[in-house]
Amino acid sequence: MNRLIDILREKLEQNFDDFREKMISMDSETVFAFARQIAAMEDVLFYMNTHDWVDEHEAAYLLDFAEPLKLIADAWEEHLDDGDSSFRGIIKMVLNNDENEENYITVALERELREKYGDDVSLKDAVLVEIVETMEEYFELRELYESLGGEFCDGE
Repeated sequence: MNRLIDILREKLEQNFDDFREKMISMDSETVFAFARQIAAMEDVLFYMNTHDWVDEHEAAYLLDFAEPLKLIADAWEEHLDDGDSSFRGIIKMVLNNDENEENYITVALERELREKYGDDVSLKDAVLVEIVETMEEYFELRELYESLGGEFCDGE
């Protein structure tokens, strides 16, 4: 067995344990609303642990994400209804999606946010602070640009 695939499987298990802890802390009605996502996570975990669906290169790519289980499970859940329920097809789609890094937190970004905000701040809150800081910087730069005689177009 390939070491990277073993590491990926361990990370998927940890992702699932973290997800399960989050679900256990919620009331039953809220958990019920997550039923489809729970099933998708369990399906992905089962498939990834019972078959060699990825090679070393693909495992390395998936390990770049903080939550590779969510990345794959979201694609699995999204495409269950459209007739493309081939698990290998879902894996290929995930691996070829250029928007993954825009839609999912990478390990590098998670590390950067943890270093900046500490472990006590949720990643969601850290990302929100980053958005607010970016927007503040945007408006400051826009104001400077306009004070220098630049005309700003809002796309209208």
